[in-house]
Amino acid sequence: MAKEKSTPEQDYFDANKEAKVVYGTSDGYLFEVKQFAQRHADTLKEGKREVETFKNPLFIEVETEKEEE
Repeated sequence: MAKEKSTPEQDYFDANKEAKVVYGTSDGYLFEVKQFAQRHADTLKEGKREVETFKNPLFIEVETEKEEE
């Protein structure tokens, strides 16, 4: 059986299980701080300046409502 090839963000979350999010640039770099990712992306060629947000699939966002008194 062939194992599925992992992505850089999957590898990152495997190594950093407590991380909730990581930001990636089009050239493959990952950043923990969105501002740092954006600054790096700004140095790339026109059309390649995107920053993508990757959420750790192990974390579930839960919204709770406060009870009104």
